[in-house]
Amino acid sequence: MSGLVLLAVAAIVAAAAIPGGVVGISSHAHSAPSMNDEKEWIKRILVHLDDDHDGKISLTETEDAISNELGSHVKHNVDDFHKGDAELVEDELFENWKTNPVRNWAGKDVLEWAKKMNLSSCLPGLLSGSIVGKDLAHLATSEHFIKNVCPIVADRKRLQLRSLDLVMFGPSPADSFPMIMSVIAAVAVGIAVVVLFISHKKNKELMTELGRVSMDQGAISDLERKLEDYEVALTETTSKAQELETQNSIKDQAVNELDDLREELEFLKKQQVNARLRLKEILRAAYVQETELLNLAKSLTQDRKLKAQKEVDKLDSQRRSILGVVRLTNSVKASECEGEMHTVLEMYRLIGTIAHERTDRWQHLQKLLDFRVSSRSPSAKAASTSQPTSTSPITRRKPSRRKKVMA
Repeated sequence: MSGLVLLAVAAIVAAAAIPGGVVGISSHAHSAPSMNDEKEWIKRILVHLDDDHDGKISLTETEDAISNELGSHVKHNVDDFHKGDAELVEDELFENWKTNPVRNWAGKDVLEWAKKMNLSSCLPGLLSGSIVGKDLAHLATSEHFIKNVCPIVADRKRLQLRSLDLVMFGPSPADSFPMIMSVIAAVAVGIAVVVLFISHKKNKELMTELGRVSMDQGAISDLERKLEDYEVALTETTSKAQELETQNSIKDQAVNELDDLREELEFLKKQQVNARLRLKEILRAAYVQETELLNLAKSLTQDRKLKAQKEVDKLDSQRRSILGVVRLTNSVKASECEGEMHTVLEMYRLIGTIAHERTDRWQHLQKLLDFRVSSRSPSAKAASTSQPTSTSPITRRKPSRRKKVMA
């Protein structure tokens, strides 16, 4: 009987110890969140609720969150959250959070609230992490943070949704935790003591069953750890798949850019060919025009030479008569013809020099551009224009003996 009484006392002590913590849990208290941390958490809540990604929370988006996420735990309406504002932006959402009573909750208030929400598996983590009201916004937005607080996946999800509920709408009247709950707990403990007395005969069977349940609990914990390992592995695999997809995208982009460069190179090659053809046409036209000018100069010089030759022939015919010799004695015709023929000779020399320079220039261009300007080389054409004809530009005759006699 004394052992049964001690067992009942232990149950009462255990029940009374739940709000303050769980024995054997190490403390991993974190520093108090800063204002920037809270702004970041509120921003994550906005992103979570903002379905159309316009940076605002509309009435429709709030109604969807109430219906599809928060469920029927507490009846809310859209006006409780928007307070007459059709759209809420980040700054308005943060101002609402600063006036939310939940933000000022101490650690014991969070523990009492978690007990009321039947989140007993999360109590050790809430206690060891020194979770206060400001941290509820973090619990509502961070999978990694809440994973360190609550080990059971189902309770972890409920804790996150209930935290989101508190951040959005604040505490409900039922969250005040009246004293009657303590009385009910004490009555429950008393009933448990009575049940312990009644079930004394089945104590051994219960202990055996408790041992089996403990083993099952250990197996469940092992399965949960394996499940967490599987989730981590799945996350890593997903990350690697995303990296591979990114690499493939970069590769495809590089291939497209390479194709574009090849097309541009082909276009430049065609432009180069067209430019080369155009240059060849221009050079050929210039060559033809230059040849025509050179031939024209040659023709004009030839005509001038023929005229001068005719004058020389006239002078020779006049020298054959005594009268003509007398006329030529005081005439400047002979010196004029001599000067004209000298000018023609200089013109032939100049044409030859120009033709020689032209030949060198066009040969250099043909070598530089690697194509022929014309089917006939410039040197061959220049040869026909660079030298005068074999006919002597001036026909000189000895003075007749008759002229000497008269002299």
